Amino acid sequence: MRHVTLISRSALDEANSELRVPFLPIETRRNFLVDNMSAAELLGLVDRGFTVGGVQMRGFEDSVPCAIPGNMVTKAGFKEAFANCACLRAEILSGGMIEIGDEVGISPLPAAWIVPPGSTGRRPPQKSS
Repeated sequence: MRHVTLISRSALDEANSELRVPFLPIETRRNFLVDNMSAAELLGLVDRGFTVGGVQMRGFEDSVPCAIPGNMVTKAGFKEAFANCACLRAEILSGGMIEIGDEVGISPLPAAWIVPPGSTGRRPPQKSS
């Protein structure tokens, strides 16, 4: 399973406003910085399908911060400042191209990827041959 993380620009700005030394987007260790969605809209993609460029994805959980980003760049406060920051962890469902400037778009999930209530949210079982 391949996962990526997305953070909204507004969430990044809000978390950085609490810090003396702000984190650059690349220092957060998130794969995508999203300009066209608020933090709430981004978390609204849990259990929903969406695209970034030509790649289909499925959001599956809020990505809780750890201390690693702060430790890597020797800046204090990452875990605390980003604790309430909406960061989405998503699973890549298809191949395709993503370019700088591509927006997040809502798209329906293929039926095999719809997660029933109460399930683990993991990939559906593969058919045996």
